[in-house]
Amino acid sequence: MDAGAPGAGSGVYLGDRWVLSANHVGAGSIVLGGTTSAVEANTAFRLTNGGAAGKSASTDRVVFRLATDPGLPMLPIAPTGTVDAAGYLWAGSTLSQTGTDACPPSASVTR
Repeated sequence: MDAGAPGAGSGVYLGDRWVLSANHVGAGSIVLGGTTSAVEANTAFRLTNGGAAGKSASTDRVVFRLATDPGLPMLPIAPTGTVDAAGYLWAGSTLSQTGTDACPPSASVTR
């Protein structure tokens, strides 16, 4: 993703020219398979929390469509959520919306 500096962001190619990224990165050109693909004008939209209680109205996720087909297969997405999260490992470092550490870099949560 081109967010003003090399390596400044990332996205996930979903298929049919659609990309999911972080809203704070924004919709921008993305390198897929060594080829840079531009964003189709007026296709970016920010995802919402669907009115969930205790959540902000908008998420930090944006979806946008590429101007040209990169020729990659679609990402298979399960039609329903998982019931049992056993076997999943979540790890990483994030910042809260206030800019403070929400999860230390070495922290991980397993279930």
